Amino acid sequence: MPKRKCKFLLSYTEEWSFMKCGRSEHESLCTVCDCFIAIGRGGRSDILDHIGSSKHKSRLCEASTSKEISSFFVKPNTAKWQLISAAELTNAFKIINHHQSFSSIDCVTKLNALMYPDSEIAAKQSVCRTKATALIKNVLAPHLVANFVDILIKNVPFYGISTDANNHKAEKMFPLLVHFFTEKEGLQVKLLQLTNLPNETADSVTSFCVDTLSHHKIPLQNLVAFGADNTNTNFGGRKRQGLNNIFCKLKEVSGKSIEGVGCPAHILHNTISSAVDVMSIDVESVLFKIYKYFSIFTVRTERLKDFCDNADTMYRSILSYTALSTTVMPSGPPPTAYITDVSGGSPAIKRYPPSSIPAPTAVPAVPPITCSPPATDAYKPITSSTLPPLSYGPTASSAIPYSAHIPSQVVASLFPAYAPTIATDNYSVSGNRLPSGNNNWQEL
Repeated sequence: MPKRKCKFLLSYTEEWSFMKCGRSEHESLCTVCDCFIAIGRGGRSDILDHIGSSKHKSRLCEASTSKEISSFFVKPNTAKWQLISAAELTNAFKIINHHQSFSSIDCVTKLNALMYPDSEIAAKQSVCRTKATALIKNVLAPHLVANFVDILIKNVPFYGISTDANNHKAEKMFPLLVHFFTEKEGLQVKLLQLTNLPNETADSVTSFCVDTLSHHKIPLQNLVAFGADNTNTNFGGRKRQGLNNIFCKLKEVSGKSIEGVGCPAHILHNTISSAVDVMSIDVESVLFKIYKYFSIFTVRTERLKDFCDNADTMYRSILSYTALSTTVMPSGPPPTAYITDVSGGSPAIKRYPPSSIPAPTAVPAVPPITCSPPATDAYKPITSSTLPPLSYGPTASSAIPYSAHIPSQVVASLFPAYAPTIATDNYSVSGNRLPSGNNNWQEL
C-alpha cells in the first residue's frame, strides 16, 4: 500500500508569510525565491530545509534591502492622493499663470523634494513637462473654459469677440477671445479657443468663430461687437466696404447689426504718429542722439547712474536704436515723456548732463523745402530711416526723405565733424544750399 503524501496547510502561510500554496496541494510556492517546493514526502521539514538553504537566505537579504514597486505609487482615491494631485495641479497652473517655460517645472519638482525632505507630498510629486502639459490641456483648460462659458450663457446679455492671425512658422494660429462684462468682476477678456487654420480667408475665419460659439452653446444672438485690425479680410479696408469680409459675414449669420472695433494698438500708434508730426522738434532724432551719447561711453553712463541715484530714479540700460520704440531712457515713462520734460524745462532733466559735458543738440524744425528742378533718383538710395519725411514742393504727391533734402547747416549740426566737407550746389533755398554730390553723403 503506497504511503500517504503530505499536503499544504494554511498554518504554513500563517507561520511564513512568503509561503503560499503551489500548483497542487502537494507543493508550496516561495514568493521570495519565486520557486515551487515539493512537500509530498516531508511536508513541514521540506519547507524548513528550503528556508535554511543558501539560495533562500541570499534572496531574503536582497528583498530586505529593496522596496516593492507598489510602494512608489500612491493608492488612488485616498486623502493623500488628493493632496498630491492638488499640489501637482497648482504647480502646473503656476507655469501658465506666470508664462514660464515648461522645462522649469522639471527642476521645481526635484528641488521641492530636496528642500522639503520631511514632506511626503513633495516627495511623491511626479509632475514634469509632459504630465504638466497633459494636466493643462485636459484638466485645467476645460475646467476654466467651462466656468466662464457657464457665466456667459446664464448671466451675460451681450458679448463681443475678437480674433487675429498669428503665423508660427508654417502654421496659422487663430485665437478667439470673448469680451464681456459682469457686475462682480467687471470687464472680462477670456480665451475661448486656439486652433490652426489652413488659410486666413474670410470664409474660414468666420466659420471658425461661428462653429466655436455653437460648440460651446453660446447664443449668437447676444453677439454685439467684433474686434480685429482694419485689413480687407476683417473689415473690407478702412472704409469697411464690400461683402467678402468677416465683419459683413458675421452680421449676415447673426441676422443683425454689430459694432466693428479696430485694433486699439494701431489706433494708438496712428494717434501718436500724427501728434509727433506737429511737434516743434524731431523726436526720433533726439532719441537717436540720446542713445548715441550714452551707448559706448562708460564715463557718461556711470555719471548717468549717479544722477539717477541722486534723482531717486531707477536706472535701466539704454536699448539699441532698433528698440527705441520700447524704451530709451533709464526709467519707466515712454520716450515722449522725456521730450516733454526737455521742452518744458523739467528741473531733473536740466541738471543732467553736467555743464562740463556737451549735451546732445536737438534738431530744430525745418520748413518744407521747394526747389527746382526736382531731385534726381540719385538721392533716393541715401534715404535715412532716422529722420521723418518732408513734402517736396507745394504740390508734391509723395514725401521726400528728410536726409535727401535738408539744409546744409542742419546737416552740419547733426554731423559737426563733417561740416567742412559738406558740398553745396546752385539750388538755393532761403539762403541755404542743398548737398549736391553722392560722395559726401556716402561718407556721412
